[in-house]
Amino acid sequence: MPNTNPTQPDPYTSILTMPLEELQKRVIQALVLWKQIVALFPGTVVLTAEERNSNAGRLRVNEEDALLTILEVADAFPEYFTSLADRDSGVDPAKFETELQRDRLARANILAPLADAFATQPVGIDDTVLHLRELASKPIREAYAIAKSLASTNKALSSLLAPALDFFRALGKAAAASRKAHADQKKPT
Repeated sequence: MPNTNPTQPDPYTSILTMPLEELQKRVIQALVLWKQIVALFPGTVVLTAEERNSNAGRLRVNEEDALLTILEVADAFPEYFTSLADRDSGVDPAKFETELQRDRLARANILAPLADAFATQPVGIDDTVLHLRELASKPIREAYAIAKSLASTNKALSSLLAPALDFFRALGKAAAASRKAHADQKKPT
């Protein structure tokens, strides 16, 4: 529903202002599209942050050309590279499979623009979720401080606030236990 009043900003131009029903509709549509994207690429690999940081798959500028040159050498002198037959994750246990390695590099090159698009042109949904939660949680936490101070003298308020009190008490206890465990580890034995 576009804005018909030119003096008022169009609430549909930002997810921060569009009606909740419209936002919900768009999220449902995006989830359907996301499932379609995921279905287009079966067999993707998901690495942990540690695996990603230590992965040797990050190639430097012109490194792929050097790797392809090495494969040419291996093709020209295959007898010198048979010791790699069980290290190439291929299917032939007696041969270093150079074509398989070329295929893997080609697949990576085909997928790279898509990976770059996801990495360098983020939609910003995750950051928007954090932003919205920050905007909401700061004043709500201040309201909690006020409500908590009133809870000791107002039974109705205390009863209504009980789930929040329980939640934050549990967080405090867990944090204290974690600090104690950490301090105990530092004590000399």
